[in-house]
Amino acid sequence: MGLFGDLFSSKNGPEARAFVMKAADVFGIAGRGALVTGRVEAGAIADGDTVYFTSVTGKKLSARVKVELDQDKCPG
Repeated sequence: MGLFGDLFSSKNGPEARAFVMKAADVFGIAGRGALVTGRVEAGAIADGDTVYFTSVTGKKLSARVKVELDQDKCPG
C-alpha cells in the first residue's frame, strides 16, 4: 500500500482512535435508564457496545449503549 496509503488508510482515521464523548447533559428516564447527550470527539461506537464513564468526582461506571443521532446536528 505504500507510505501514502498507510498514512491515509481508514485504520488511521478518527474512528480508529478510542471513543471519546464529552457529555453535555444527563437525563433520567423512568423504565429506560439514563440518556447522555453530548459531542463525539474521537472514535466510533455502535449499538450494543459497552462504554465506560468517569465522573468529575472520579467514579467509574459502565453501560451498554443504544446510539441515536440528532439528524439536525450531524455533519455532512
